[in-house]
Amino acid sequence: MIPGRRTCREATRRRPRATRTRTSVIGDPRNDENVIVSQLQGLMLRFHNRMAGLIGDFAETQRAVRWHYQWVVLNDFLPAIIAPAVLAEVLPHLAAGTDPVTDPPKLKFYHARDEAFMPLEFSAAAYRFGHSMVRPEYQLNETLPKSHSIFAGDSNHPNLRGFHEFPAQWAIDWRFFVDLEPMDYGDANNLPDPRNKKRLQLAYKIDTSLVNPLGHLPSDIAAHPHILALRNLERG
Repeated sequence: MIPGRRTCREATRRRPRATRTRTSVIGDPRNDENVIVSQLQGLMLRFHNRMAGLIGDFAETQRAVRWHYQWVVLNDFLPAIIAPAVLAEVLPHLAAGTDPVTDPPKLKFYHARDEAFMPLEFSAAAYRFGHSMVRPEYQLNETLPKSHSIFAGDSNHPNLRGFHEFPAQWAIDWRFFVDLEPMDYGDANNLPDPRNKKRLQLAYKIDTSLVNPLGHLPSDIAAHPHILALRNLERG
């Protein structure tokens, strides 16, 4: 184990929860929907608090955190899901190596009159493509040899559903989700081996299919209908 790794994982697990119900104290409860999203949200909370300690001023901290998040979206997320030519057409400053002030975005169909907004056609329809990228199960860290289903499961096969506290042993080792550091392949037949490249659980390719757990959502996640594809179609 890398020195300090457990401390880092433990810190990403913790997040503010109500004393009586143990539900997450959060603006949007959907960010506590499953163990992975919950810990990512907790990681952002830690980043915000760290920046607040460095900057001091709350408004400046807000702006700095937003800028970091936007930088990740523009420079990491979008290039991963959009063809380079399309991205360069919409955001010419990325290809030109300039800035969005010199080369502003060129949006053909989005025109905000007063304030920026997210079109319903995007949030409730087009952006649902991410559901096809979800894997059916995930391994959280090297101390848990078995993967956990993202939603489905029973008492003998626990799942990663959120809205409650989860065991300390479920703290995420982010090397299983993001290629943070170079490692050799290790033992290909030993998934918990931290050197095993198969440990990296990349998102599925964008296509027209969803994994089985998303076709049978638990009632505390969604109901009427509980099939995610049908929910997407009805919203779209």
